[in-house]
Amino acid sequence: MGISQQSAIDISQDLSSPFEQFGNQLRALQFIGNRLVEFVSEISYDKHPQSLLVSPVPSIGIFADYADAEHIRQELSISRFSANHNAMMRFSFRKVDLRQTFGLYYQSQHLVSELHLMAADQLQSPEEDFVNNMTASQIQAYSRSELTYRTSSLSLVASLPISIRLIKIEDHLASNTQNIRKLYPEPRLSMNYYLTSKWILNSSIRYANSFPGFDGMYYGYIMTNHRSVQKRPVPLPENRLASFEITGRYNNPFTLTNASLSYVFSSFS
Repeated sequence: MGISQQSAIDISQDLSSPFEQFGNQLRALQFIGNRLVEFVSEISYDKHPQSLLVSPVPSIGIFADYADAEHIRQELSISRFSANHNAMMRFSFRKVDLRQTFGLYYQSQHLVSELHLMAADQLQSPEEDFVNNMTASQIQAYSRSELTYRTSSLSLVASLPISIRLIKIEDHLASNTQNIRKLYPEPRLSMNYYLTSKWILNSSIRYANSFPGFDGMYYGYIMTNHRSVQKRPVPLPENRLASFEITGRYNNPFTLTNASLSYVFSSFS
């Protein structure tokens, strides 16, 4: 419980925020024919219920029509579940090494919240704008190929992760639904080249797609503290990154001299 002051008015905040979490990871090695296969299974679950009581009602525009209200109570619960299962095989031929991974990833999230205004300790029924009931899920089938070529002076690594993502976001009260079905290639190429025994050249180029998750989306108002009440009915954001990096390194163990020069270019959208 805390007390803050806003325009000579004492604001009381009482917050209860327990947290539950469970995780499990399993790794196994199994020969299939004459090929060794590594299996990985990861499961995680967490639940975060929250209860927030603010008194008196803050002077925020959306509460202007509730002059008789004395307190605000918010009940919120968010739960997340994810499961990732994959199998990896390795193939080698002379100076070439190939690692191939196939996997399936599933993620779900459920957000429920209600914002009540209270007068004389009597709860008022929350309006539609003060309620959330949102579910989000993602199914991702992916393949990761990593090819490595090595000589005494050169190391090249080319990787090509490809995923098919099916994403669905649904608010059951606001009747809003988003569906995304996309193929995401994320190539990467890196090189280490020994110019001499003291000079090394490193370079890499990559392209990646990502999204920050479902936490930043909700269609009804949520109060984070007595000064902040907002809703975020926005499309699911996607981040795209293209980058190139090259570094020259000098290392002389006899004179204890080390130096490096790097150039980095990134484009983020």
